[in-house]
Formats: sequence, C-alpha cells, structure tokens
Amino acid sequence: MGARTRLGGAATVALVLGTVFMGRVWAERAAADVLPHVPAKAPVLFDTRPVPVTVTAFWQKAPKLVTAHDLLTDHTLWRQMHIGDWDKVPQGLRERGLAAMLDHYGPLLTGPRAWIALSVFDWDVVPQPIRGLAYTRMAEYWTGRYDVGAGFAESPELVARTVAAIIMAESWFEHRALNVNEWGNRDLGLAGCSDLCRRILGEMAAEGTLDFVLEDHEYFDPWNGTRVAAVWFGRELVRAEGDLAMAIAAYYRGMPAARRGEGREYAANVARLRRQYIEGHDAPPAWGFLLRESRGYASARGRLRPAPLEPSGPAAGSLARAAVAQGSH
Repeated sequence: MGARTRLGGAATVALVLGTVFMGRVWAERAAADVLPHVPAKAPVLFDTRPVPVTVTAFWQKAPKLVTAHDLLTDHTLWRQMHIGDWDKVPQGLRERGLAAMLDHYGPLLTGPRAWIALSVFDWDVVPQPIRGLAYTRMAEYWTGRYDVGAGFAESPELVARTVAAIIMAESWFEHRALNVNEWGNRDLGLAGCSDLCRRILGEMAAEGTLDFVLEDHEYFDPWNGTRVAAVWFGRELVRAEGDLAMAIAAYYRGMPAARRGEGREYAANVARLRRQYIEGHDAPPAWGFLLRESRGYASARGRLRPAPLEPSGPAAGSLARAAVAQGSH
C-alpha cells in the first residue's frame, strides 16, 4: 500500500510537469506563428546624411564632407565656415544650422556689457557670421556714442551703416586682420588702422581731444577696432564737410588724395557693401537669413546707447562668456 502510494504520487508529479512543459512548448510555437521574430534595430539618433560643404582658412576655401547632424550641432565646423560657405548648403539645412548657431551665440549680440566681457581670444572662437552681426552692432553703438555725423545732413543711421560697411571693406569681419604694404606700413584690425592713423589718434589722445589711447596689439580687439573705425571716419567726415562719399574715399586714401579724385572705387565698393550686407538689399542667402532672424535681439541704437560701459555688467556678460566657453569645446 505504501509503495503504490509513493509510485502513484510520483506518476502524478511527472504528469503535471509533463503537462506544464508541453504547454510551454505549445505556447512558444503559437506565439512564433502569431508574432514572427523581428531583429532589433538601433534607434536613429542623428541625421547622418552626407553633405558636401566648403570651409575657409587663411582666406582659402577647401571642400569637406560632413553630416547633416554636424551642420546643426558642431561648433568646430561652425567656426570653419564663413558666410559664403553657408550659401552653398541646401536651403532647409542651411537655415536650420544658422538658426541653431544664432540660438547659441545670441547673447553676443545684446550690447556693450556682453562685448566688454569678451577678450580678443574669446572672439577668435566665435563663428565668422556671428562676429559679422556683432561687429556691425558695435559700429552702430560707437557712431551713436561719438555722435559721428552730427550737424550734417546725413542721417545717423546712414552714417552707422557706412562705418559698418567700411569695416567689411577693410577686414571682412576679421578682427585680427593685418595688412603690410610694400613700404612696411601696417594696417591693423577691423578698422585697418594704418601707421599714420595710429600716430594721429595718439596725438589726439595726448591733446585731450580723444578719450582713449591704444597699444598696437589692442587694435585687434573688436571692441577697440570698431571704436577706431567710428572715430576715424568721423574725423574724415568733418574734414569733408559732410560729403559722405569723399569721407569714405579719404578713409582709404587720405583727404588730399580724395580731393584729387582718388579712392572713388573704394567708396563705390563701400556703398555696395552697405546696401547689400548692412541694409540687406539682395543679400546673399545666409547673410539675409541671419539679418532677418537676428532682429529679435536688442538694437544698438537707442536701447544700447546709454548702457554703462563698466566691465562688471552682470547677466549679459556672463551669458556671452558662457556661450563662447561652451562653443569652444
């Protein structure tokens, strides 16, 4: 009796286990029939489409193959691409990339407190299109602060736009621009300030008619370079008695030469740059987009003009430094 009970119990256990095993096998087969196996796919996190672009170094362009994701996020690539390089990118991707760049570096467009907070080395790692926007606003600020053109018929806005166009003509927004002519004379910085220009500015400062004095290396700081451009053009505009075209020619060739008719081609080029790039008429695609999209940031005239110039300005300077620091990694 006891042996049969044990045998019966063992048989029952075996029957139960067998039923469970067969049920599991049946369920797996049924599931396989209903839900076929699909290999797992890694999620697509980046747009890896290849995009041919050009990059610029030392005024030379070179082809480069990047991805769409790079154009939207890569700060190193942004620093390598000038305005003309962006013009060659397909429109949709170009505008998304420029919008991302503007969103990151927007604090650099907000006024004197942001600009004073940055060193020349900080500006070295800012993409050229953003520098261009910032430097035109600096020119507008300084022409307003020094009342360049006051007392003449030309509007302050036109004078400010002219100074910004001169900066383009002299340096194409390269704050470390250095031109040495055949006689060894050096034109420095955004303003292309010559040996004669620097000597006269020094004399003006010594006489007390100018409120700043610079060492040669300080002309490469864009905050100083735009200031010099505004002051020097203001001097020539006074000597030209308000004749804007003559003042532009004199900025390039000097007043005696300008009165002889020299510098007219330079003046015509400045007028073209002013219309196309500063005023935005028939602007190249990338620059036109940036001009439109950057209007949401503070304008240099009016709101920025009375802003204090001490370097301790809190929020704007901190945001500008943070944008540069994050973009340099």
